[in-house]
Amino acid sequence: MEWLLNPALPRPSRLGLPAGACTAHATVDGVRLSSGVAHVNNAEYVRWVDELAALHAVELGHGRPEMLHTGRMWFVARHELDFRAECFAGDHLHAATWIERVDGARAWRRTAIWRPTEQIVLTALTAWALVDLASRRPVPLRSIRGAIATP
Repeated sequence: MEWLLNPALPRPSRLGLPAGACTAHATVDGVRLSSGVAHVNNAEYVRWVDELAALHAVELGHGRPEMLHTGRMWFVARHELDFRAECFAGDHLHAATWIERVDGARAWRRTAIWRPTEQIVLTALTAWALVDLASRRPVPLRSIRGAIATP
C-alpha cells in the first residue's frame, strides 16, 4: 500500500484539521492482513502513521536523506493510537498528519485516517524526538532553525 499526497482531499469537519495538514490517500492492498481474521493487522496502522509522517517530512524538505546528511534523525518516543474502525482489503482511505506542538526535544504529531464517507478509522498522537546520530542524544528543537513547521 502506498500513500499518495493529495492536497485536494475533502476535509471532514469533525476532525478540525489545520490548514497546514499534509493530506494523502491510499487503497488497502490486503498484503498485511491478520491471520484468522480478514482485516488489517493492528501493526500495519503503526506503519501507516510512520509512512504519513515521512511523507510530510519530505514535503517540508526534511526527508530521511536530508536528515541523514545533517547527522540527525527523528525517532519515535511515544505512539498513542485509537482504533475506531476495521480496515479491509480494497478499502479506500484518506489521511492527514500535522505537527500539533513542540516542546523541548519533542514534536507532537497528530494523524487521522478516515474513509471517503468520513467514517474515522484511526486517530493517533506521536511524540517524535530529534536525535543527534553521533551522540544518540536528543537535540533541543529551539536550537534548530526551520527543523519543523507548526500550524
